[in-house]
Amino acid sequence: AIERTGQLLLDAVFTAYEQTAAAAHHDRIAYYATRFAAKAAVFKTLGTDWTDLTYRDIEITDGPHGEPLVVPHGRLVEELRGHGEHISVSVACDEGAAVAVAALSGRWRTRE
Repeated sequence: AIERTGQLLLDAVFTAYEQTAAAAHHDRIAYYATRFAAKAAVFKTLGTDWTDLTYRDIEITDGPHGEPLVVPHGRLVEELRGHGEHISVSVACDEGAAVAVAALSGRWRTRE
């Protein structure tokens, strides 16, 4: 998809940090794939409508040991404010397939 749509797709989905980190990574496409999978896992974990948030509201940065960290932006900050939630994510990529799992910790919310 990146080859077909180029910078337009990258700008719609990934933050400046994510794009800079991908450019420095030895396998840029795998880096993007794992970050995209992580963002999708966060959406699913939150159980929110995809129209409520954008991909750029979820930034996946690199922790001190290379672990992926979720940094909320925009509407995601609002979603999490006052609830004490923390989102953890784990990613893997092998032979062209990327997978991610996200977990939400903190106080539970009930759906209204």
